[in-house]
Amino acid sequence: MAKSTVEKKVTIPTVLSFDRKLSPSAGYFYGTKWFDRINKDPIMITEIATRGVDSTRPKGALNSSAFDANYKKPNLQTADACFLTDDQDTVILTFTLKVVSGLATPSNCNDSDFAISYSQMVEKYSEEFGFKELARRYAQNIASGRALFRNRTLAEKIEVKVQISDREQFTFDGSKYPLHDFSQHFEELKPLADAIELALKGDVNNLLLTVDTYAYIGLQQPVYPSQEMMQKKKNDNVKTDVYPKTKVLYSVNGVAGLHYQKIGNAIRTIDTWYPDYESKKIALPIEVFGTVTHTSSVHRHPSTKCDFYTLFDKLATSEDLKNESDKHYVIACLIRGGVFGGKSED
Repeated sequence: MAKSTVEKKVTIPTVLSFDRKLSPSAGYFYGTKWFDRINKDPIMITEIATRGVDSTRPKGALNSSAFDANYKKPNLQTADACFLTDDQDTVILTFTLKVVSGLATPSNCNDSDFAISYSQMVEKYSEEFGFKELARRYAQNIASGRALFRNRTLAEKIEVKVQISDREQFTFDGSKYPLHDFSQHFEELKPLADAIELALKGDVNNLLLTVDTYAYIGLQQPVYPSQEMMQKKKNDNVKTDVYPKTKVLYSVNGVAGLHYQKIGNAIRTIDTWYPDYESKKIALPIEVFGTVTHTSSVHRHPSTKCDFYTLFDKLATSEDLKNESDKHYVIACLIRGGVFGGKSED
């Protein structure tokens, strides 16, 4: 009598990580004129010193004499600032984006059975959806000039030029594309989306996009690069901060810049699949718990069973997900990359 075989259950390995498949460079800011773009100059960071007032909320019981002593004093501070010159009305943000193939293979995995199951999962997704939905959302975010962040809200006109490797160049009206709605399909974005999809599928060996975003904001207007998050360090002997500036802006050799993490955040802000999207109507960056730090909110709490780990553990171990949107979300998290290993049972 032949012995019955019991199929081994696939589990999440203790060592499991994925490299990001959307790899942006840092962004650099230049100044030019909207109707005369032949000349462009790097936008430099400058330091300013100001004599302001203290407008922080008072703490504790309000004591008149203490209030007068603290709030009548001038608030002296130095800070970095960034401006267009008197002959520049347009800011240019330029960066590159590498779309990397190889999603079906983890960068680190200590379980061969899981690696096979995971690879089959990615192949099944590719056969079913072909990365089209994700690619068109990434393309829309690139074409909208979303990476400008605060600079975008100041712009009266936005134009985005995208060079696909050494081939075609496309120009888009960035103000045309919504930031929080991906339900509309834009035909002019299809060549860019198709190129991104081919790289994600592995049909081409990686893809390089060069992106130049032009934003008309007006002569001499302020420009907003990334701000450095400086941790305050105290000297035990001298009660002064090591970092006296109130604002430090990111720059490379003095040229104003945007962190690559911030550009990546803009491109992957495609999550309109989380449970309360219909009430919020705000697209979220792809995150494992749908976390938004500036609002101190979590939109994919594990208790809702819609967080990445809950969905990924099912999909990657041969279970299926009922909702198509959950599959898109899981794959988008894997494209984002990260360390997702499980706990050892020992």
